[in-house]
Amino acid sequence: MAQKPVLVSFLLLVFVVTLGSSWRDAMTMCQEVHVEPRNEMHLVYAIEASSANEQQQQLDLLTQSAWSAFSVGCDALRCRRRLHAHVFYWRIPKHALEDSLAPLIFRGFRISTHETDFDSAVTRQRKVWGYRGHEKSLQQKLMHAANYYRFYAPSLLRQRYSAELFLYLDTDVLFMRPGLDGLFSSTTPIPIVSAGVQRLQTCRMDRMLLLNDPRLAGLGLRPDDPCLTASVMLVNISAWIAANTTQRVEMYLAQNAVKKLWHLGSMPPLMIVLAGKWAQLPGIADGKGSNCGSVGRYRGSLLVHPFKERCLFLPVPPRPRLCSALGPGSSLTGSSRIAHMHSTALARLLGVELLHGHDMCDVVLALGHVPRTTNPKSVRIVFKPSNTEATTLDEADRYAIMVSDNGFMDAMWRAKGQASIRLQLVEDVRPVGVMHKVKPIAFGPGEARVPLLCYHGNHMHIQSLLPVLGDIRSPFKLRVLVEPHATNALAKQVDALEWRAGMVDFVAYDPRKIYQHLAECDLGLAPSEVAPTGDVGRVARQTAPSFVGVDEQPEDMVKRCKRTSNAGRAFVFMQLGVPAIVDACPESVLFSSFNEKPTVLVSYRHDAWSQLIADVLADPWLRRELSSNSHAFAVRHLTTRAQATKLLHRVGCTSLIANHSNLLLRSSSI
Repeated sequence: MAQKPVLVSFLLLVFVVTLGSSWRDAMTMCQEVHVEPRNEMHLVYAIEASSANEQQQQLDLLTQSAWSAFSVGCDALRCRRRLHAHVFYWRIPKHALEDSLAPLIFRGFRISTHETDFDSAVTRQRKVWGYRGHEKSLQQKLMHAANYYRFYAPSLLRQRYSAELFLYLDTDVLFMRPGLDGLFSSTTPIPIVSAGVQRLQTCRMDRMLLLNDPRLAGLGLRPDDPCLTASVMLVNISAWIAANTTQRVEMYLAQNAVKKLWHLGSMPPLMIVLAGKWAQLPGIADGKGSNCGSVGRYRGSLLVHPFKERCLFLPVPPRPRLCSALGPGSSLTGSSRIAHMHSTALARLLGVELLHGHDMCDVVLALGHVPRTTNPKSVRIVFKPSNTEATTLDEADRYAIMVSDNGFMDAMWRAKGQASIRLQLVEDVRPVGVMHKVKPIAFGPGEARVPLLCYHGNHMHIQSLLPVLGDIRSPFKLRVLVEPHATNALAKQVDALEWRAGMVDFVAYDPRKIYQHLAECDLGLAPSEVAPTGDVGRVARQTAPSFVGVDEQPEDMVKRCKRTSNAGRAFVFMQLGVPAIVDACPESVLFSSFNEKPTVLVSYRHDAWSQLIADVLADPWLRRELSSNSHAFAVRHLTTRAQATKLLHRVGCTSLIANHSNLLLRSSSI
């Protein structure tokens, strides 16, 4: 079937999409699991670390606690589908957190991570009294801002996720048996907070609070009242917000900072504010002083706190088997090379080797077509799948994941009811230290230094752009990196245009050297439009009957962009920080802005290229801005690891939807 172009009317379409936090978070969710907000079960963790040892301890405890919630606390697929964990973190490298959580996400656990500056997010009034000498470290730990973030999570979860309830857990909490969903399914009115109760031998109100202080008078606090355990809290968000709970906690924290009101840190102000307004959660065991050897003591409990160590005998996510059916990885063919890069990145994220073959694997990665496997429950991932609209798949292949590198292809697969994920299939092999440096000069007539313009990719797009480049009046040099067989035809075209000798340097495309060649460039050219050969006004008039509305102006355009077009050529320039200009095809426009700052310039008309080039070359400040903005975006999003993280969430989503028994650990009590 012949490939159809995508015709995009620019009569009303002049847009720039800003890639902000909403886009970054989009792929962390499983779009096919439709859970109403009131039925979603949110878990919340907040972690930070002040040392490498503390970091590793926090990550070990986090993964242990979270996995116990998913594999033990949930005893049915319905429970796991409803479960959504949020990890708020600070002073912990993002990659370390991702590595720790990857095996859980792979098994279908929906986990969203939120990098959060706790020191800015919570009150600074976190005074902890009465610690000296060797106890100073404990004081500092109790003052960690992460301990106080539980007071601020309700508003965020309501705003971002329309959450009704959430269960806050310290990382040293373990689920001992099924029953997590029961916590969210109460038939009686839920108070502001439901929490565990600490043993009276360990904690009493009069031991925790200075009850004789006049500031606590009239609150109804009694000396023998039990202490709630803030390490396990089920929060009714609406009730919390209505009672101004966060603000009232902050008020008492401020008073304690002036003059001592309590011992310890974040739990006492909550006990004051919630006096008479909280209920006991059933099945929550106070395990102070417990270690892995005492697990048997709590087998009847739902949750136990605390466990300050990693218990090696507890269930852990089994290591997945990832297999490649991609063929030789040494091919210089772009599709094959890029598929290998992204498959390897996924394996590294999961901490496993990428195996060859496709028998009895949890995940099989292929190129072009859905592979046949001996394991019917394996998740199959297809890079660069057949892109014809007539393609149909067997019902057995419905859960194969099609990797699309533009929005059109992703929408096409989804319209067919096919599992799909949109990834930016970048090449991520830039050598260390290879980076563009912006020249602080305004290129133009009379300047001694001639700017270097660069293009890389197939020959078709640069072929259509060469006549336009001839309109540039200032001297320049053009470096063209294309397939070797295309250089002769392009050289003949340059000769026909009567360009000066030496203006064009043809370089055979070699992926091993492309970054070095392009880093030297002053401006990158990344056209993707199939350029018109005639007057744009005539094209507009001729195509007007093809649209519902009639063009209003003779210069209104119809852009012809291949439906397989992506922004890949621009991505390489962005990785290097080379200022670039792109055509107004949808994919290129989509990435032309990041955090409301331009990353590339967009040529909305084919005949506007020469003027845009002149503008960029004449303005070193603009080149610096484009370089900085594009590189900042690339560092965050245009890496194989970033794409592997999105793919990982999609694999977990597929395993959850399809109920792949080999991917989900059957739950049982510890």
